[in-house]
Amino acid sequence: MRGGVATASGAAALVDELWDTHIEPDALLDPSEWAPAHRRLTSREAARTGKWRNELTPYLVEPMRAMGPRSLTELTVLWAPSQSGKTEWIDNVLGHGAHLWPRPMMLMQPTQNTAKRWVRQRFDTMVQATPALRAIISDARTGDDRSSRFYKDFPGGNLIVTWAGSAAEAAGAPIGLFLGDEIDKFEIDVDEQGDPLEQGVFRTEGWYRPKLGYGSTPTREGTSRIVLEYQACEQAHVFQEPCPFCHTLQELIFQQLRYTLPEGFRLEDRRGGLREVRGVTYECIACHTRIPEAYKPRMMMAGRYVELWNHGEKSVGYRVPGLCASFRSWGRVAAMYERAKERPETMQTFTNLALGLPYAETRDAPPWKPLLDRCEGYPRGVVQPGCRFLTAMVDVQKNRLELLVVGHGRRSRAWSLYHEIIPGDAETSDAPWAELDELLARAWQCAGGGSLRIWLLAIDARYLTDRVCEWAAKHQQPEYAQGEIRVRPPGPTVMVTMGAPHATLQKVYAPKNVTPAEKRHGLKVAQIGVSGLKSTLYTRLRQVKEPTGAEPWGYIHFGAAESTRPDYFQQLTAEHLVRKHDARGYPKEYWEKTTKGARNEVLDLWVGNLAAAAASGIDTMREEDWQRVEREIPPGLLSEGPLVPPDVEPSPTYTPAPMPVTTTSPQRTTAATGQRRRTVVTNPLMDRYRR
Repeated sequence: MRGGVATASGAAALVDELWDTHIEPDALLDPSEWAPAHRRLTSREAARTGKWRNELTPYLVEPMRAMGPRSLTELTVLWAPSQSGKTEWIDNVLGHGAHLWPRPMMLMQPTQNTAKRWVRQRFDTMVQATPALRAIISDARTGDDRSSRFYKDFPGGNLIVTWAGSAAEAAGAPIGLFLGDEIDKFEIDVDEQGDPLEQGVFRTEGWYRPKLGYGSTPTREGTSRIVLEYQACEQAHVFQEPCPFCHTLQELIFQQLRYTLPEGFRLEDRRGGLREVRGVTYECIACHTRIPEAYKPRMMMAGRYVELWNHGEKSVGYRVPGLCASFRSWGRVAAMYERAKERPETMQTFTNLALGLPYAETRDAPPWKPLLDRCEGYPRGVVQPGCRFLTAMVDVQKNRLELLVVGHGRRSRAWSLYHEIIPGDAETSDAPWAELDELLARAWQCAGGGSLRIWLLAIDARYLTDRVCEWAAKHQQPEYAQGEIRVRPPGPTVMVTMGAPHATLQKVYAPKNVTPAEKRHGLKVAQIGVSGLKSTLYTRLRQVKEPTGAEPWGYIHFGAAESTRPDYFQQLTAEHLVRKHDARGYPKEYWEKTTKGARNEVLDLWVGNLAAAAASGIDTMREEDWQRVEREIPPGLLSEGPLVPPDVEPSPTYTPAPMPVTTTSPQRTTAATGQRRRTVVTNPLMDRYRR
């Protein structure tokens, strides 16, 4: 008996030991415990390879715990800057779920391209580098038909990777885990079926103890989705770090950075790369000690989340300040700020990505009278010193074509050179199009001698789409490949455009899908980010010369022709940015005319010219690119030579042609009033423009 008891008790002890050491602990691990035990990083997904270490990103530990089986939290919101590890948080949650807590899971990315990139560069790489995942997740590349690119199968569950632009993918069977990555970039309404985020949440209803997680960098104040979700959480926390000298816990804010730029310091190298500012310190808000960045890892390890409010535990939000990001130095943040000061239109990028804060934009249009007062004396149609290439934009309306030619130079400076109204019925008459052909082929005389031709002309195809495409097809088109737009010599090149259907910071989208009009005429239609370009234009219009006469980055010049035309500047500043709620209750930003019935053609023409300059590569040109361009242009443009070429007499005043009046049939009452009538062509959101 005693031997039997001893044997039984020994077996029970062995079972308990095996359970404690091999079964129960793993089953109750949360993602913050799973990652150090199982996750392996490779050079394809991280700068630092090897075992996952929570010490490098301590601010991700609590958000990972909230997504684990021991937490009662259903929704976890992570508001953080770029390069802070948001996507690694998602990767660890999914890896933990597939290995230890299997159930149907879904990850939603902003676009199909980002979904493809995440699967290829992040998830597939994580699976191959992590033995625990490699043993259970099938790989479609090995011929296993249980998985595909966007569907991953594993024992007890599966992972569906979808994107916000596909309403069909967001609907389907119930899921137990739903994750949204970069939700600020999600479309609000997909195929008139509602918010894709809400569709994903709906799929978790009815599931016992579902888990939801949203991660994103904020974008615009008042409409940022991650900020709105964070503010709606029952609990909210912000990551704070202690001063290494007085131990005061505090949120690291940009205003406390201290640095001095060395004399002659250049923010960019010859290749356009950003140089870090050396010797940046952080001044403690309590003891005012200036803390060197060498203390940053120690401060992060001692940091913790501080509760802002607590009304429950069903939804919890976590905010990571920008200076806490592990993979961005304080010196780089300082350099990004200095560049944003020089280039104000990039201040939103700095605010969002580096500081992790929503950007509050000036909503009023710049006053038009100061713009009129600063007009210069150069004549109409003469290319001025400083210009390096020319673009043009054409606005098509029923009874006229409107053209604006703009010169572009280094540091994104621009010159208004030639505004022309070409009268004629754009739909039935060939005369206005023939005159446009002449202006496109014209050699524009330059100050100091020589001439320059238009490099790229953009034309709006929202109205009379077929007529516009028919004319454009006769001219050289840009090259579209791999999401890029390339403009090749000899030119001039004609780019057909339409406004992007959604607000975006991208200036130009390379076309992806083909519309019926494109098929008929054998060309592609590029989309431009009208909303972002209007913000860019108004930011540049607010730039003024230094007291020394130095021109700031993005400064815009106006000549003698505009000095007698108040209407030119009234049209240029005819809109302002407003925030409203749409029919579904979502906050949105719109550009509206400041005065009902005001004309805004000049504003549209400038927006198109900025898009044409972006398509020409002005935002990515390096020093050697500018030098190559300058070897091909007349020497007079490289110096501060005379404003008028020797054989041209200046025109002190310019009176625009009167607005033509068109008599049409009663069926076309919109054209009879002289107002714009547009044919809307549905064009799917195109790939991001990258050069």
